[in-house]
Amino acid sequence: MRKGLPTPQWLVGLWLLLGGISLAGGTIFAAWLDSRLALEPAARLLMWLCALSGGATLLAVGYLLERYLFIPLRTLHSELGKLIAHPDKPIDAPGGWLESLGPDLCQIARRWRDDRERLKNAHRDGAREAARIRQELEGLIERLPTPVLLFDQHGRLLLFNPAASALFPSPFNLGLGKELKHLLPDPVLAARFNALVEAMDADDTFSRDVLTSAFERTISASLTRLSYTPCEILVTLKDVTRVWQNELGIRKRLTLTLDSLEQTVPASSLSLLKELWHHSELVNERLSSIWSNAFWHTLDEQLNPSLKLITPIGVPGWFKGHAPSLIALFDLLVTQLHGQLPQCRFEGSLVHEEKGVWLAFIWQGGAIEQTRLNQWRNAVIDSLPLSPTVGDILGLHGSELWSEQDADGVHARLCVSLKSSTRQSAPDPDIASRPEFHDFDIARLAPPQTPLSERALDQLAIVAFDTETTGLDLRGADTLLSLGACRIVNNRLLASDVFERYINPKRAIPAASTAIHGIRDEDVRDAPAASVVLEAFETYAREAVLLAHNASFDLLALSQAGKRLSHPILDTLLISKALDSALPGHDLESQAKRYGLSIPPGARHTALGDAQLTAELWLSMLPRLKARHILTLDQLLAFQASALDRRDGSL
Repeated sequence: MRKGLPTPQWLVGLWLLLGGISLAGGTIFAAWLDSRLALEPAARLLMWLCALSGGATLLAVGYLLERYLFIPLRTLHSELGKLIAHPDKPIDAPGGWLESLGPDLCQIARRWRDDRERLKNAHRDGAREAARIRQELEGLIERLPTPVLLFDQHGRLLLFNPAASALFPSPFNLGLGKELKHLLPDPVLAARFNALVEAMDADDTFSRDVLTSAFERTISASLTRLSYTPCEILVTLKDVTRVWQNELGIRKRLTLTLDSLEQTVPASSLSLLKELWHHSELVNERLSSIWSNAFWHTLDEQLNPSLKLITPIGVPGWFKGHAPSLIALFDLLVTQLHGQLPQCRFEGSLVHEEKGVWLAFIWQGGAIEQTRLNQWRNAVIDSLPLSPTVGDILGLHGSELWSEQDADGVHARLCVSLKSSTRQSAPDPDIASRPEFHDFDIARLAPPQTPLSERALDQLAIVAFDTETTGLDLRGADTLLSLGACRIVNNRLLASDVFERYINPKRAIPAASTAIHGIRDEDVRDAPAASVVLEAFETYAREAVLLAHNASFDLLALSQAGKRLSHPILDTLLISKALDSALPGHDLESQAKRYGLSIPPGARHTALGDAQLTAELWLSMLPRLKARHILTLDQLLAFQASALDRRDGSL
């Protein structure tokens, strides 16, 4: 059974059909009487008027109903939808026989706006001071040269600053809600992150440092937990590509040079050169102060997060070093020790002497022979960028490696000498800063492992996209020309997180198509191939629900270019037809007018401009979908599919 207002086409067709049948019947009846009866001209005219009066009356009544009732009803339908989506937009009163409802409708809208304004004012006073502090912090963090990221316990990005955005090249650009595992896919980094999330000690705020490779760079990442409930992890980044390459490269070359001079330079001079080289490294700025208990704790996480293998003993203290490389060094040394010991439990100690400090790794068993230690010096540490050897890391710290037996004859230790730090007191909890781009409500969304079908519509990560082509004959010679997209996260359109690419179509663009979208041959002459752009788009749209207007056309354009997407697809054209089947005009411009959406000059018929308009249209439709109890993705897909059965013929 059909629900709601009938479509204009259905009404007009029924009206014309009934009117036509009535007129035809009257005409046939009048002609039959005229052939049987010999009537005077006046009587004959009256007979014809009576025979045709039924059809004429039906057509007249249909016209009056359409003009004075059904058109006002459709206007009322449209205005109610706009009122729900955008209460602040002006309301157009229906005319015709419903004209008297105009003041009531405007009064409803005015009272709704007044209630919303009073509610807003109630929150404004309490939020004013918090807003002032937030603006000050955002102003400071905007100028902070250090890249800063903040993630929730599921690894979703809550905020970032401009310095962090500049560090990530396209298509790996940052965006609220994106996951750490996709931005920096390093298992060591993921292990450090998970260890901080799962740590039981709420006061565990010391940083975990990781040296990782990403987008052909060497990145130093420092992870710190800012809060316990809800858990938030602060990640600061530093591009150390040049420094790391220079440190390893220069050291290797100088080491080879010093080795080659052993036969020609006096031993005393050679010893002085080596001492000067080691000293220059030890005072390098790359070495920072490290708290020994924090070091042992992080190493324990690296060895086996589920077991506590290392027990710190003695008095903790500070030493100078490069934490990521030292963790990787001890991780490899423990791997070498594994299998040679009666048990895999260890103790860690920081030993102080006048000349410096050393880290002692203690176990029950015998000391390691010097010949074996010399072999270990050549072992490669694959977890670090450029795959340095144990000897390289020792050289970077000016360190020596040795093993010795303890006086009790039961324990042995592996020692690495390091430079002492001038810091004395134990570390204090870090005080977190707040960067400018943020949405802390992302942490309240459903966990990433929640099935998409079960997520609320306003909690979906959505990528709205649109394409421009050389023409409409996609099954023929026409092809993809431009691809634009934008992201909606936590029911919020992100203005700066956009994707826009030209594509070289490898053919001339027809003048008729250029007149619509404005793309010329010279604009795309140096553009990449479709395969390159589509691969970047797939990275940009990872794990999101895709949204388009008349999606079948855009999906055909992508498939003809060699890309078939597995994402769920939402179509604002079908959703609009399902919501407002009785209203004419479901094209993008008609819907923008219906919902009171503004179109910036020059944005229409561009891939990015239409994608952003589609995203705004989606946000306008959400309140109306909720009013119909369409709350999840599965429910919306079924509601959207229902529009495919409609035969109203309007777009």
